[in-house]
Amino acid sequence: MSKHATVQYENNPFYIAYNGVTLLFKSAQSVGIFAAVLAGIGLLGGGISNIASVFAPYQDTPTDTSVNETMPAVFDEAMFAVIAGIGLVMLLMGLVFSLISLFLYGILEYTAAKLANNEIVTLEHAFAGVWKLFPGYIWVYVIAITKLFLWTLLFIIPGIIMSVRYSLAGIAYFSENKKGNQAIKRSLELTKGAWFTTFAGFTLGNMITFGLAPTIVNPAAGTILYKQLRAVTDSGKQKPAAHWLTWLTFFVPIIVGLLFIMLILFFIMLLIKTLG
Repeated sequence: MSKHATVQYENNPFYIAYNGVTLLFKSAQSVGIFAAVLAGIGLLGGGISNIASVFAPYQDTPTDTSVNETMPAVFDEAMFAVIAGIGLVMLLMGLVFSLISLFLYGILEYTAAKLANNEIVTLEHAFAGVWKLFPGYIWVYVIAITKLFLWTLLFIIPGIIMSVRYSLAGIAYFSENKKGNQAIKRSLELTKGAWFTTFAGFTLGNMITFGLAPTIVNPAAGTILYKQLRAVTDSGKQKPAAHWLTWLTFFVPIIVGLLFIMLILFFIMLLIKTLG
């Protein structure tokens, strides 16, 4: 019998998120505050981006192309070199930004892994742990993203399905020292037979918060999901059926989306009929 077999299984997606958030701020308070700060920065960054997009159409753009017609070829080559250099710098900046973002998210997944093992976590502890294990964590996500890209090529839906199946790979890496593809396989093993519960566990909390606090909701839900799915999987027991709220979480957005598309099509047909 597995030592994890006595963990109480929660299949209500609301309580998966709620219990996870409660545990996060109870046993890893400094990390919880850190996650809230990240959510605030993300919200602020999105607001600034939206404001910039509003004023972008009013920026002056040069319309006189007569100067370009008289520029010598040497200047064109110099401009090409400058543009190539700028592109390379932007590429490097994007890579650095991606690594920093992954490191920060790693702190949250490291915390989720330790909370699932009933440990108390501080921000300093999590930072040091991720710093030590970061190269392997990068490799886990390189493999996961590559596989998701390939799955997405098959009409997108398989990519969505597998993104849920891979969602616990990072936590498995930190909790069980599952490296590379082993972490991916462990996540597949844990979520087998529990796709809907895993999906709703992450999704409902983000729906309730209007997607404004994923840095809090995702590691919190991931903690509970990983802990209970590990217990059931390692004990050899069958995973409980999905909760009714899980089905609502899955089907309501689909129904709303279809109704929205039908409404748009209705207005388009109405407009065509009016203009015709």
